[in-house]
Amino acid sequence: MTPSAAMAFVTPAAARPRADVPFGQVVRSGWQGPATVKQGSSFGHAATSERQLGHLLVGLFVAAVGASRLKRRRAKLEPWTDQSNMQFEAYYLQQGVCPAEEWQHFLDSLRTGLPIAVRVNLGSHVAAQLVEQLERLSSLRGDQLSALAPRKLPWFPRSLGWQWDELCGLDLRKDEQHERLRAYLAWLKDHGSLHRQEAVSMLPPLCLDVQPGQALLELCAAPGSKSQQIVDMLHWPQNSEQNVSPDAVSSGGLLPRGVLIANEVDSKRARVLSREVGRLCSPCFAMTCHDARYFPNLTDSDGSPFLFDRVLADVPCSCDGTLRKHAGIWDKWSVGSAMTLHPLQRKILCRGLALLKPGGRLVYSTCSFNPLEDEAVVVAALLRRHGGYKVTLVDLPHFEGLPAGCPGLQTWVVPHPKDAQVCWRTGAEVPEELRRRLLPSFFPPVAGSEEAAVWELQHSRCQRFLPHRTNGGGFFVAVFEKDVGLDVSHELSKVHDENDDVGPTNPGKQDEGLEGRASEGNDIFLGSSQQESVQQTVPGQSLRQVSDLEAVATDDSAWLEAAAFFGLDPGLACHLRRRQGQDTHPRQVLFWVSELAGRFLASRARCGGHVSSAGVRVLQQLGKSFLPGTPRWRVLQEGLPLLLQHGLKRRIAVGMSFMKRLLHARELEVSELHAGVEAGLLRGLDSLMEDPSREELEEEPLRLIPGSLAVTLLPGDQSATPSAGPEVAVAAMLSGRSLTVFASVEEVASILYCLDLEARTTALYSGVASFLVKHGATYASPLKDFACLVGPRAVTWASAKQRFRSVFLIQAPWALVPKEVMISTLESGVADLRGHSALAPELSHECGLGKLSIQLMTMSTIEDPSALAELFAGVEQLSAPVLTMLLDVPWLALAQSGWPIFGLLSQINVRK
Repeated sequence: MTPSAAMAFVTPAAARPRADVPFGQVVRSGWQGPATVKQGSSFGHAATSERQLGHLLVGLFVAAVGASRLKRRRAKLEPWTDQSNMQFEAYYLQQGVCPAEEWQHFLDSLRTGLPIAVRVNLGSHVAAQLVEQLERLSSLRGDQLSALAPRKLPWFPRSLGWQWDELCGLDLRKDEQHERLRAYLAWLKDHGSLHRQEAVSMLPPLCLDVQPGQALLELCAAPGSKSQQIVDMLHWPQNSEQNVSPDAVSSGGLLPRGVLIANEVDSKRARVLSREVGRLCSPCFAMTCHDARYFPNLTDSDGSPFLFDRVLADVPCSCDGTLRKHAGIWDKWSVGSAMTLHPLQRKILCRGLALLKPGGRLVYSTCSFNPLEDEAVVVAALLRRHGGYKVTLVDLPHFEGLPAGCPGLQTWVVPHPKDAQVCWRTGAEVPEELRRRLLPSFFPPVAGSEEAAVWELQHSRCQRFLPHRTNGGGFFVAVFEKDVGLDVSHELSKVHDENDDVGPTNPGKQDEGLEGRASEGNDIFLGSSQQESVQQTVPGQSLRQVSDLEAVATDDSAWLEAAAFFGLDPGLACHLRRRQGQDTHPRQVLFWVSELAGRFLASRARCGGHVSSAGVRVLQQLGKSFLPGTPRWRVLQEGLPLLLQHGLKRRIAVGMSFMKRLLHARELEVSELHAGVEAGLLRGLDSLMEDPSREELEEEPLRLIPGSLAVTLLPGDQSATPSAGPEVAVAAMLSGRSLTVFASVEEVASILYCLDLEARTTALYSGVASFLVKHGATYASPLKDFACLVGPRAVTWASAKQRFRSVFLIQAPWALVPKEVMISTLESGVADLRGHSALAPELSHECGLGKLSIQLMTMSTIEDPSALAELFAGVEQLSAPVLTMLLDVPWLALAQSGWPIFGLLSQINVRK
């Protein structure tokens, strides 16, 4: 590579240095443009000093780093050109991880892109609406649109899991046709409505059998997709019907008592995790930063051990099950990574079992096919003693419609560290010079031994999911249960692990190879002679609280002031926490945590606190100069749903158009609030008054008490956004003159997105149709209206849609046919629809897109703009009809109620 070519990797083309500029000058100060250069100092001449040579080497290093980064970036974005690795194929063929008759299908599937899968968060404002729309979109048919039709994952409860079988991440990023779908999914993900998550990755949390009153621990939680799923599952309604509609979730239901402790040792990944799970605004979440191998023993406030009902150990692995998503693994795969990771995985699994309650359940999972990371780790943990408790493998829950996985291997081979094609079945076969490099736990139990008999009975309970069967990635899952036996305190007083020799919070001895334990052979699993006792506590040693969050007393003066102002029950203090020492702080923040989250935060450990976040912020005290004479507490947007569920009194309810206006403007005059009351667009203003019993509302606006409040939608307007979780609401601040939104730009955008979800879905697929027209595609039949595929009037609406398309010239999008033809077509279409009562007020199964089409067509026939005003009714009459269409004013002329009008707006402008 020439120096100029090397610099091209790290320097934008427009800013690359000229050939006559010394390379050392570029490295020292960066390229700033043309410069005067001394004669004979160009890069082509030999370096004449040690300093110049040093600059040259630094520059070449920088260029090499840039080239390496670019290569890695291209490996992610572009299809791998040589999707093969002889070591990989030879090793796994010998291991037998896939039935021989399916081997070629297995390899072929690994060379295709990974389908996009999403999971709807049931606690989202729009969960029910989003599931309904995905159901409609799944019925799309046709050569051009079949790739855009998602498939419901039948094994995922409550119709919350979906997958686009014909669409991979690379297609979504690079294909212009999918630009709107990409933006649509990104918006929903950013606002916590759904999450992009590989389908098989959803299985481990489901195997936990999460219940709302449990304490759960995820030992390796980043980047957060499983954590988000578990937190969402904690809020699921618990009933026997696993496939109930999202409508069954009650916004006023009791909050779960449980908590998920998500642990991540890497601080950067922990921040990503916190951001992902934080979108759910759940009080049932706390995050810690520990090495999972040494997660501390916890002591409850009463002195008893704090153990977990469920533990998820989704451990770091070699990730060769993600080849469909990360094609670069083909090039760098080797068995060495599995051998390096095996001790780490084993220690994490054993630590998780030590922290598990008797009778509890632990799920171990990897996205690797390698038995050294899967079965070898499981059997090492299964056959050891856990403080006197026995652990067993149990069958995975039955998921209706999930393709069968392959049972765990009873025996496997251990490869040469540098040559995957050379393997051994027992430690005795390993050459002397390699014995120190291979751990005894790499090998399966020796045939005929007691350990082999135990493993023979249980190995089939593990499951390895293969990509060609599930049309997803590769995954390995094993479910442990700890039998109820000895006293619980015995579990933490002794941690027996002759393989690990590691205490609860501190590293122990390093793993030894075969040579160090040659006398043991492979019988390393059940032996107890080397058991080492590790005390949880040392007499006289003090324990420290794991978090700096302290409980808020019921009689705390600051809390009582806030409770009285907002009409909250003072007893809710049991859910509240604040930073230690903030009881007198002028800007203290109150956090809401669940019952078990509170117990965890009050627990103690030798290593002290590594809790980086917990619960939901609900209230904040403002500075003393803010609105003097009134309580200085404000409601925080993320905690608003919790306070509403628990009786927040300072709240007003507004209509849909009023809510949108407030969110867009972010501030409205107090006089507009009184006008809204008179027009029937606002209720609850008396909750903000000094004396709600007085009825002289119109006399003095200043009678309103300034301070924080909640703005919600009127009950009648909730139908526009069916709410499966907390109601749509925004935090605001009332001053003497105005009402101001007190939420971030991102939070406001999230609410607006929920309100406009139906319109965004319509725009998504109309945009796809426009793309097809633009590129000369033709339709074999009229484009099916995705919103009208079910229901009694589906045929009628399909006919209306066909008429609508005939009005415009398909060869020149949005160009009108002659006026006479258009009017004749529209009149007959509207008459036909009225004859079939297809324009009745909208029902859940009826067609929104078809109604929108008819509305716009009818408007196109009106010559006089002033005539449009007669078609609108309500308190907000605007002089500009086109602007009125942007608001959600009912189109009463067609007996249509409440459908938003915004689309094909340019065509209406042409007519006016």
